[in-house]
Amino acid sequence: MRHPYPRSSRLTAARDFRRLFQSGRRLQSGPLRLVWLTEGVEGLRYATVAGRKVGNAVVRNRVRRRLRELFRVHRHLFNTPAHLALVVGPGAGELPGSELRRLALDLWDRAGLSREEDGP
Repeated sequence: MRHPYPRSSRLTAARDFRRLFQSGRRLQSGPLRLVWLTEGVEGLRYATVAGRKVGNAVVRNRVRRRLRELFRVHRHLFNTPAHLALVVGPGAGELPGSELRRLALDLWDRAGLSREEDGP
C-alpha cells in the first residue's frame, strides 16, 4: 500500500501556523504536544516543530523525520479535515521510535482525529 505525503499535506505558511497556535486546541503526552484546528480548514495538513531544547540539529531532525514518517504512514486513519502540529519537547530525542509512535498515536486518538487501525 502506498502512503504518499504530498506538498499539499504540509503545513508551511506563516499565517496558517499563526492561526493554528492562536486558535488551536492542545493536548500533551510526555514530551509531545499536539495542537490542532478543525474549524474553517480544508484538507489534512501537518507539521512537526522541534526547538533547540530537544537537542542538537541531528537529534531534532531525527525526531522530526520519525514523526513525519509516522504521519505519512497513518494519515489514511484521519477522519476529519484538520491542521495539526506535533510540538516536540525536551527528552523526545532520547525516546525510542516505538515510544514516539505510541505517544503520537495516543495524542491523535485522544483528540478524536483518527479512527482505529484494522489489524495488528
